[in-house]
Amino acid sequence: MEGRPDGAAFRVPAGTLAPVVRIGAWVLLAVVLAVLLAVKLPLLDLPFYWDEAWVYGPAVRTLAREGPSLLPGALPPELGRGHPLLFHATLGMVGLLFGDTPVVLHAAALGLSLVLLITLFLVVRAEAGPGAAVLAVTALAFQPVFLAQSGLVLPEVMLSLFTVLAVAACRSGRHGALAVALTGAVLTKESGLAVAAAVVLYMGYEAWKRGRWPSRSALMAWVAPFAAFSVHALLQWQAHGWFLYPEHVGHTVTDPAAVLANLTEGYGAFLLVYQGRNALVILALLGVVALRWRGLSIPHGTTQGLLWTVIAALLCFSALNFYSARYILAAVVLLCWSLGLVLAPFLQGNLRTLAAMAVVALVTFVANGPRSTADSDLGYAEGARAIRDLAQHLSRPDDPGGTVAAPYIVREALTEPLAGYVERPLPADRLAVEAADADRIVRMDFASYGEELTVPRDALLEARFDHGPAHVALYRTTAR
Repeated sequence: MEGRPDGAAFRVPAGTLAPVVRIGAWVLLAVVLAVLLAVKLPLLDLPFYWDEAWVYGPAVRTLAREGPSLLPGALPPELGRGHPLLFHATLGMVGLLFGDTPVVLHAAALGLSLVLLITLFLVVRAEAGPGAAVLAVTALAFQPVFLAQSGLVLPEVMLSLFTVLAVAACRSGRHGALAVALTGAVLTKESGLAVAAAVVLYMGYEAWKRGRWPSRSALMAWVAPFAAFSVHALLQWQAHGWFLYPEHVGHTVTDPAAVLANLTEGYGAFLLVYQGRNALVILALLGVVALRWRGLSIPHGTTQGLLWTVIAALLCFSALNFYSARYILAAVVLLCWSLGLVLAPFLQGNLRTLAAMAVVALVTFVANGPRSTADSDLGYAEGARAIRDLAQHLSRPDDPGGTVAAPYIVREALTEPLAGYVERPLPADRLAVEAADADRIVRMDFASYGEELTVPRDALLEARFDHGPAHVALYRTTAR
């Protein structure tokens, strides 16, 4: 509010605790990074899972073997899926240098996640102090969606990194860095266009408020990402005959009611309610109430405005797509950044920061619901293990054979060696199209995409593979 002091007025005078807080913040950051490594290192050897298994993992391994490239023609359409290839090429280069095994590629993805956390820490610390920086990083590191994505060969972490860099460059007026960050975002994934559009609109609005025409460097930063994506689309048309992947275009949501449902009940609810983020939102609101109670405005209002503009753009862009929770990881990152800024006035000292970290971690875990096997939750590891056990069972030298009917995710695991489950694909003549024609039927209670295969009453349970929330059963029909 006009005429009221900013919430940053709570800060301890410069030099009072600065050296202690600065050193302590780095120690606390190291603790957060160590926890992440402890959680993720045991999972690096898992096969690729879900979208990893049939798109990104095989695509990255293909580029590692045939040569990393940003050109759309470097991958067949079923692997490239029309996506920009900066993420694929980056991990492909890692695979080329160190081997393209799941362990190496998952380790590279984990490395990107560490870079994201450290970058968020540095950016928030520069604006709001070390306490806010540590809190923002803690809030992000303990999010189930981040814990899952942080070790998967999927582009959302890289997109989040470029988003953080773009917002930071925008706030500091570094237009060259902004052009690079926004271009990196759109060449990582199509949703980077939403980030670029939001930043451009926000900067344009700020320039209009000041009554000043944007500088030439600002205009170039605005144009760069859209020009880069246009070149990608043209090259795609030249290589494949279309600008955007036809299957994805077919999944675009155009019905207004469905878009609204996606926006509110889908992505909006996932961002603000699910996985314990309802508790974080309540914590932030309590901080706002406390500030207003003392007659103070919300600190860092300009940055908050930019953060929520980008969040809104990501939500709206995603609402036009079919629902997949991981798509808005970048919005979750910005939400944690916003939380750190709101609570910054209360975090002047290591003890307070440590207490806030503990509260954030605790409420996230307490408020989080049952763990799922989606690739937006840590339960993905159990899903991958269950499918791996099934694949190993069917690949035994003494396996009796017979045709197998299975949901899509299992068929991909059994027929695509690049997914990491089998060394040799299951022969095509062993895959049954219909369960009624199969000698063996796979039933699973997760990631089945509605493919609930009917198991005859007289079928015999041959094997069952249970890992946490993931359950896979293999039946043998008695009629064959």
